[in-house]
Amino acid sequence: MKRLLTIGHSYVVAQNRRLAHEMALAGDGDWEVTAAAPEALDGDLRRITLEPIAGEACRVVPLPMRRGRMAHLRAYGELGPLLREPWDVVHCWEEPYVWAGWQIARSAPRSARFVFATFQNISKSYPFPFSWMEQSVVRRADGWIAFGETVREALIDRPGYEQRPWRVITPGVDVTRFTRDAAGTMPVRRLADVRVNNIAETIQLFELQADPADGWLELARAYEEALGEFESRRFERASGLLGRILGHQPTAGPPLVQLSRSRSPPARGPGADQPGWGLPAK
Repeated sequence: MKRLLTIGHSYVVAQNRRLAHEMALAGDGDWEVTAAAPEALDGDLRRITLEPIAGEACRVVPLPMRRGRMAHLRAYGELGPLLREPWDVVHCWEEPYVWAGWQIARSAPRSARFVFATFQNISKSYPFPFSWMEQSVVRRADGWIAFGETVREALIDRPGYEQRPWRVITPGVDVTRFTRDAAGTMPVRRLADVRVNNIAETIQLFELQADPADGWLELARAYEEALGEFESRRFERASGLLGRILGHQPTAGPPLVQLSRSRSPPARGPGADQPGWGLPAK
């Protein structure tokens, strides 16, 4: 039986580790799959302790994580003994330009095929040592996976990438968990229109509230009214509506941000008829 090690900091979240779980199910009888993940990681919203999956099909190895708050510099502890096991394939879900990705590539046994997966959909010039790390990882790689077509487009002309075997494999979606609210009972409000790099269409952002507080729906409708005034460039009217919302919810994030934008409105120009939030980076 062949042995696959897949490692990534995202595996600390059970839903992300479903990737390894599903690989184990797909390779049952032919592949033994091991997933390595941080024991705990400081996420954007909370500290996450390695989450379990009921009936998990793959072996899970918790690893300590150093400098966990620093995305470019975080590193795995106790990685050496794990990588000294006999692996046929080492699959690395870490970006090639970060320390953790370089650490895994450097330590992966030469007898194993090494493949990294990346979400880089913007071609950037990284400063040293991250540029050197990226090229070191690419040179070591026997192949790479693009998590989407825009990733392939951004990377295929970078040094070394086209010379390695590659595949576009989009992330899977658990349609039993991420599905429409068929009954239409979950309260929702539109937050804004957003323009992001490498996506031509404007993206609409919505907030879902599974258990809204009393009065949330009324304030959500008032926010949407203010958002409509802002998008129609009636900024003074939008500011007044948002000010009244903040009288009830003084620390509410979206109204605070939208009020700041209403007081410093975007200049006229391309797309100014429907001003949205422009995100200059990922």
